[in-house]
Amino acid sequence: MRARPHGAAGGAIERNDRLGRNLPGHGDSDWATDGDYSRKRVAADVTALITDLNLQSTILIGHSFGGSIAALIAAKIPDRIQSLVIVDSTLLPTGRPSVRTRSASGPQTFATFGAFVQHAARLGRRGDPARLVNSLHWNARQLSDGLWTWKYDPALRHTSLGPGDFEDVWRALANLAAARGDIAPFLKMLGK
Repeated sequence: MRARPHGAAGGAIERNDRLGRNLPGHGDSDWATDGDYSRKRVAADVTALITDLNLQSTILIGHSFGGSIAALIAAKIPDRIQSLVIVDSTLLPTGRPSVRTRSASGPQTFATFGAFVQHAARLGRRGDPARLVNSLHWNARQLSDGLWTWKYDPALRHTSLGPGDFEDVWRALANLAAARGDIAPFLKMLGK
């Protein structure tokens, strides 16, 4: 698990400082020795981090897989969460295989970064090639033999992360609304 303080000058997390965390198996974080990347397990790990650091009034932002994780965390420790932001996160079954699943059935390494970009473009729905290249700089790694591959643990491509209907996440959001005594408004933005 890797976490980076953003704006913190020292060891203490002070008001208005930011802490960015790569989820296990993603980015530069270590890979789970048991390959367990379930929403339940990862949410428990991040909840422990928030509790251990004694973070209060946390603005919790989850992107992609992290959106469902953030919802589970907010429901578990609502007294520590000021706001919950979920960005570009699928919380409904789409009826089609995920990019993660589709990538598992294709090549795992690529001779050049350009070949990697071309492959990734066929997997996703990003219309802007420059945006895809920028995203892949954070999600790709060059191996010692010069080949390129995904930066996340290959086990993530072959494992269930939780119920496919996201019932656990929707139940967590309902519990969060009940615990807080309100239902926050949703803003849905769609881009081209």
